Amino acid sequence: MITIIAGVLGLLFILLGKFVVGYSIFECMIFGIGIIVANVPEGILACVTISLAITAKKLASKNVLVKNLESV
Repeated sequence: MITIIAGVLGLLFILLGKFVVGYSIFECMIFGIGIIVANVPEGILACVTISLAITAKKLASKNVLVKNLESV
């Protein structure tokens, strides 16, 4: 049951990231995998880290200086 819920949520977030937010397919896949892993309580840290890394990468492409990843 948990596997089905995790898979559906992962797929949902991949599709939402691609078509609603406009992320690249690579970023969507990474975020989707992070969501699937986050359904296990030990995986929440990985999901937050992936989300912060994607955000920092987008900010870096806009020449924004990020000194502290948590401040993103």
